[in-house]
Amino acid sequence: MWMQVLEHSSKAVALLVFVCYAVGFIVVSVRDASFGFGELSPFKPRILSAGLLFTVLSFVAALSAHLSFSAPIPTGIIAKIARAMSRCWMHLFGSVLIASGLSPILVGGGYDFGQLPLWGWWLLIPGVMVFLALTGAAVLHYERFPRLTILLFAVLVPLETYWLFYDSPSHASSAVALWFFFLGLVSVSVHRQARSVGLSLNDVVYPTIVALSFFPTHIYPRVRQAWGGGEPTAIVAYFSQDARLFPGEEVQARLLDESDQGFYLLLDGETRALYVPRSAVSAVFFSQSGLKSSSKK
Repeated sequence: MWMQVLEHSSKAVALLVFVCYAVGFIVVSVRDASFGFGELSPFKPRILSAGLLFTVLSFVAALSAHLSFSAPIPTGIIAKIARAMSRCWMHLFGSVLIASGLSPILVGGGYDFGQLPLWGWWLLIPGVMVFLALTGAAVLHYERFPRLTILLFAVLVPLETYWLFYDSPSHASSAVALWFFFLGLVSVSVHRQARSVGLSLNDVVYPTIVALSFFPTHIYPRVRQAWGGGEPTAIVAYFSQDARLFPGEEVQARLLDESDQGFYLLLDGETRALYVPRSAVSAVFFSQSGLKSSSKK
């Protein structure tokens, strides 16, 4: 028996590693292509870490959605709509909470309330408590007040989603919340489709394409490299006197990737990578500012 368990476990681990590697290769390739270059060694460890990050965050999104939609489905069309709206809000609110908790760890940023004045806190805290009480009551007792629940969440869900979309280009927490929300909804939909009438190829391919398009461009480049992400590294490049660009200068940039032949740098104000041969760089200092002891003669 233990031999069978060990055999199945080893096959499952091998399959997981293969899937993580394949997904990671796509994630890193799409991320690099968004900066205008496509050179990628297939043996870099960050490929596997990118795939593992995608898998873990996808699992968290699916688990959150399934817990939110785990309530039994009632009879009656009005009650069903009320349940769907309340569970959708519950999942959206949970996605924002999860993103707010993970963002300071993964991407180093969260929602900033530091500029709020004292009187704002006196209004915000009671307002949030009343808001949570009303929405919580609507989620728990949607069958008693179905029409009121539909009206409440028909306003709140679009407003919250619009705010996340409006804020997501500049805020990492919003992008992470959108990832959890929509991927969770897709996972619930696919699961129910599989249980009811079965899955077709399109039911799996299209959501996978969307996920593998959004994650490499909005989530992965913002996650710290310590957590398997692709956040560019702040560096100071010291160019040689013979370099064609910036001869003898110190240039602050972000390191996107490097190879045996050179570096892919992202300069301030640019959206495309600059390839610099190793022969053009004398030294690289991994910091946002130059060496304090460096001096020009």
